[in-house]
Amino acid sequence: MRDFTLEAYRKLCECILENFSPVRVVDYITGSCDGKVAVLRHDVDRKPENALAVARLERELGIASTFYFRTTPGVFVPEIIGEIAAMGHEVGYHYEVMDRARGDAELAMRYFEEDLERFSQICRVETICMHGNPLSPWDNRSLWRSRDFRSLGIKGDAYLSIDFSRILYFTDTGRDWSGRYSVKDNGGRRPEVESTFELMEFLKGCASSVYINTHPERWNDALLPWTAQLLTQSLKNMGKVVLKWRL
Repeated sequence: MRDFTLEAYRKLCECILENFSPVRVVDYITGSCDGKVAVLRHDVDRKPENALAVARLERELGIASTFYFRTTPGVFVPEIIGEIAAMGHEVGYHYEVMDRARGDAELAMRYFEEDLERFSQICRVETICMHGNPLSPWDNRSLWRSRDFRSLGIKGDAYLSIDFSRILYFTDTGRDWSGRYSVKDNGGRRPEVESTFELMEFLKGCASSVYINTHPERWNDALLPWTAQLLTQSLKNMGKVVLKWRL
């Protein structure tokens, strides 16, 4: 079986259901879950149709997770966002306003509030998550150094509101699970696994709760988009290695 297909993601979900209680980010942040949980988060950076396919697969399995949408053209698609929210999944804001405002916090805050209003026409946003552009000199989370997102009715941030010393963090950034290609995604501890199949083997014997972050654009059953994503990400990874070496 090829990795990073919807078929592989289905196997991962089945493994999670056998070993954890899957929860949304908002459930974990607000403490409305007990026992050994798997926080399931999806960052929708591109290809919202892939996010919809993942959401439908999870609904079929009885899983509710969290999808963070950017507000860039082609990603912020109200029909898709509304359908995902209607399934019981959480929809949150994948913000990058410090990048857009080139470090101007006042302007960034204005962008943030405008974007929240766009979401409010479709669904309720309870949690947020920064988008990390490795080429940008700004960290979008820095917006909250002198501001409180709770004043806007936001219950939590997918990074800032999580104690990562209490949960194991995995992300498919770079199209593997090792974290070696993460530049700004520094969520927390990452055991040494690379493929989704290695991750599943680890999860079977894991005694801790876990936090799993995926990017739906990476998960394709059809060979052509799967291959295109593999080649594109391989080139990006080479650039990330150089960038991390220079930092």
